[in-house]
Amino acid sequence: MHVYSKLSLIVLVGLLVFGVSCSNSGTTGLTTTMSVEDCTVGDECSLGGVLSIYRGASGSAGILEMKNQGCVALALPEKIYKTKNQWQNKKVVVRGVAFVYSTEIDIISFEIKDRWVATGACERNLVLYVNEIFRM
Repeated sequence: MHVYSKLSLIVLVGLLVFGVSCSNSGTTGLTTTMSVEDCTVGDECSLGGVLSIYRGASGSAGILEMKNQGCVALALPEKIYKTKNQWQNKKVVVRGVAFVYSTEIDIISFEIKDRWVATGACERNLVLYVNEIFRM
């Protein structure tokens, strides 16, 4: 199987495509975050943590490290990768739609809508397709 082949994901009826909102100010537009265990596939989740961004030949990856909750892979918009230095290792709140991927298939990355997601960095197979991101 080609490593960059698209992974068939759960079809989510009624999933809307949102514009991405970014703010690197000291305050967030999001007032509450939730536990990662409360994220439901197909629904919107708000999570807070430290953002790590990795750029490489095989693709880019966004990871949200959450205190006492491990990490979650992020499907970030390209403009966040282009301004990596403004976001790297910063405390952020992200809001987006939750997806899962199969751990039964040995892949390095896959595509959700218009964004690539790296696998294997986090124990969970949850991915957040980020619609909004704010610095805390």
